[in-house]
Amino acid sequence: MLSDADGLALCRYARACIAAALGGPPAKPPTSAAFAFDGACFVTLYRGDELHGCIGSLEAHQPLLRDVADNAVSAALRDPRATPIVLGDEQQLRVEVSLLSDGADLVAHVVDSGDGVAGSSVNSTRSGSSAETPARQCPPACVMIRSASGAASPR
Repeated sequence: MLSDADGLALCRYARACIAAALGGPPAKPPTSAAFAFDGACFVTLYRGDELHGCIGSLEAHQPLLRDVADNAVSAALRDPRATPIVLGDEQQLRVEVSLLSDGADLVAHVVDSGDGVAGSSVNSTRSGSSAETPARQCPPACVMIRSASGAASPR
């Protein structure tokens, strides 16, 4: 099961990978055993309310952390909707990482908005139900949104 701390680690890692691609220091992958699986994810980046880029994988084809890194850099630098950024600009981006199950269902969605308050809802396409997490204070603005079943770990 992925914890809020794991979600924050994924957000921070995605941002660090973008910084590294822009010439910053190499990104250090999180060491949690929770990431030791092949996984599929989407990384979505916003500048304020404007979409900067969104790139992802529908099927698990590589280790999750590699997928997060590849998709974060691609969303920042290769998405045709992305505007040019330089080192330091990645700190102004809202980073969202969505983890997918083997059936491309949303398993977890994490957000690093930088403002300390987040809230969202997730629809579980398997069950057809939804669960909402109200806005709440969380250390530094990363929240894990769980499916209606409460499961946030990969299937």
